[in-house]
Amino acid sequence: MATYYFRNSNGNWGTNASWSISSGGPANGAIPTSTDDAILDNNSGGCTVDVASVCKSLTCTGYTGTLTMTNGLTISGNITLASTMTISGAGGLTFNASGTWVSNSKTWPNSVTVSATSTITINSFTFTIGGTLTLSAAVTFAGTNGFNTNNFTCATAGLTHTFLAGNTYTITGLMTTTGTAASHIVLKSSSTSVYAILTLTGTQDNGFLNGTWMDSSNGQTIWTYNGILSNTVNWQDLPFYPVNTSFTFLGTF
Repeated sequence: MATYYFRNSNGNWGTNASWSISSGGPANGAIPTSTDDAILDNNSGGCTVDVASVCKSLTCTGYTGTLTMTNGLTISGNITLASTMTISGAGGLTFNASGTWVSNSKTWPNSVTVSATSTITINSFTFTIGGTLTLSAAVTFAGTNGFNTNNFTCATAGLTHTFLAGNTYTITGLMTTTGTAASHIVLKSSSTSVYAILTLTGTQDNGFLNGTWMDSSNGQTIWTYNGILSNTVNWQDLPFYPVNTSFTFLGTF
């Protein structure tokens, strides 16, 4: 495992000469692999992720340049953004291992996918995602803060996702969970006595979704079709399957 610093070259991620083994150093590094730490700091220039790329961790502390996401980046550990950085392009992030997310109040504007069973620790700041947060493997959220995402997708049936009790997780766009009759999706608190707070202010398309110790009283009622609800607040199991709907319950079914 090595640590590579992006140089002040306004170059491409996928070029060996763009990397150094020291901050502000010469072109003596290499393109990061999945076991290497990548650092963009105050000595780094504009960086374009020109090809599908990987690293173990991405640290942008002190970075004032532009990270241009022409392609996607897979991270096998931690990410630290900088409030002073600019993020452009449409490429997303994929996390294939447990890690810590620190946004420093910087919004990640594109998609984020968690592709492997992992614990995601969100510390110090709410992690804000302008695109879609997709959980395609079982995820446990930990840390001092939650997330705020535009869209939220759980399309892999049979998975359980655990949210830290007391933390707030917000969805402002479309919430989609796609379980099956044989394999429900479960959203649950880490505690059997304290709620995790899931606030939806957008729309939803949920089926075969179970909820346990989840409080959604600050937003839309969370509905599901043929789900199993236990100690939930402002959740409703429906006898029919409405799609992509935002509405207010006025009575009982």
